[in-house]
Amino acid sequence: MAALDNYNLAALEGDFRKKIHSLMLKVCTQIAGEDSTGKQAIYIQKRTDKVDYTILNQIEAVDILSHLVASKGTLTNSSNDADIEFTIVSVWDDYSGVMHSETI
Repeated sequence: MAALDNYNLAALEGDFRKKIHSLMLKVCTQIAGEDSTGKQAIYIQKRTDKVDYTILNQIEAVDILSHLVASKGTLTNSSNDADIEFTIVSVWDDYSGVMHSETI
């Protein structure tokens, strides 16, 4: 997909953004319940802080995550829930500001 296609997918109100909204809350629930064993405290803190932000600022979070997910270039308005959820999970560390060194 071209950059403008990605932008339009993320920016236009429609099923894609509705799926992002629903699935980001599902991912928040999963992250909030993650086992922290063996993980750095800063890693857990940043991820859970972003869960709090996402739940309290859902409109802004949908805007951000829609663009992050669409920028991957592999999804469309008709993508299935599993693909969108997988992509949200895959960008969560970036969305949370986690540095690679904090994941080890």
